[in-house]
Amino acid sequence: MHTPLDPASDVTRKRDARASWSNLAADAHGVVPLHQNASPDADRSAAWRSDLPDAARLVRHTVSVGALASGVIEYMGWQIAQRAGAPSNVVPLGEWALGLLRNLGGAAAIGLALACVVLLVPRFRKHPLRAASAAFAFGVAAFLGFLFFLVSLAP
Repeated sequence: MHTPLDPASDVTRKRDARASWSNLAADAHGVVPLHQNASPDADRSAAWRSDLPDAARLVRHTVSVGALASGVIEYMGWQIAQRAGAPSNVVPLGEWALGLLRNLGGAAAIGLALACVVLLVPRFRKHPLRAASAAFAFGVAAFLGFLFFLVSLAP
């Protein structure tokens, strides 16, 4: 009986008959390296670039909906001012537009501040653009919601 380490054994002959690892490189032209073998820096930069369109889209939608909400809040404020005894029933367009920009600017400032705070949290560094854009949207919505609440309290 032969042992596996015996040069005359069948196991040794089969092992020698197989292609060695150096010969596999020529046959492995269709093999693609796994994504897990990529360097962490390359993986992080690829994730950052893939988040860019989604983050930009969220910021664009937040600003556009925020502008609409700011316009409604400003119009409601002018209606309250007219009930309190304003000399005219017409909302001045220039004053309304400046109020809209002030409301939207304040909301954007709060959103940017919240996005900067989120970027300091290590938990959100895996997808920083997603976290920052979501924090921006939350800050804008919270500020405009607070303004709407204040306007709704007016008699």
